[in-house]
Amino acid sequence: MLKEYYPAFLNCFQDPFSPSAWHFLQKYPAQEQACKLSRRELRIFFKNIHIYPESFVQRVYDGLRTYLQVRPVLVETRSHLARVLAPQLLQIRELVREYERQLEKAT
Repeated sequence: MLKEYYPAFLNCFQDPFSPSAWHFLQKYPAQEQACKLSRRELRIFFKNIHIYPESFVQRVYDGLRTYLQVRPVLVETRSHLARVLAPQLLQIRELVREYERQLEKAT
């Protein structure tokens, strides 16, 4: 799905399934919106989710600058889906982590 409508996203995150990627997708579900962000805006966003390395911010900034044009109808439908799925994926990840902690306690 992301490859279709948001190829820049895949350039930004080594692990597109990481919480930082999902938080980013939740806040910036469309490529055109994200590509307008300045380094400063990215730094503030990542600082708010406790990601501090400047190298990480730079990688995302550079990744957003290399993107292809995507048809608007595709962006509209896929970005809505991403906006809906991102918080659910974050919640599922946290539930799995809690389950794993409980398993560790039981053993």
